[in-house]
Amino acid sequence: MILNISLVLETEKEKNARVVVSRLNKVISAGTPVLERYHKGGTKALLKKGMSDASWPEAMLTGLTVAQSFGRAWTIYGDAQEELNLVGAEFSVVGINWCEISLSRKDF
Repeated sequence: MILNISLVLETEKEKNARVVVSRLNKVISAGTPVLERYHKGGTKALLKKGMSDASWPEAMLTGLTVAQSFGRAWTIYGDAQEELNLVGAEFSVVGINWCEISLSRKDF
């Protein structure tokens, strides 16, 4: 199962974006990002975190725990029986403007 993490970073410079993602990876260990310029300014970073949970409820709890490890005041949306979608804008890692985390049961 894969936890998809999409970030919008404050910086437009790739070097600085990699620094921000490196700080985040110290907390969540999500690996190497795919970086691209964000159309409204800044950089978009896409990360995938592999998970090996035994059940859907455990996978959802892991997704929530990852989100809470670097942010707060998450908005949860979607059908909890089939997917977990979180959107946040308050982070402990400096340089992140926005984040969406998603997990789909169909990938389970």
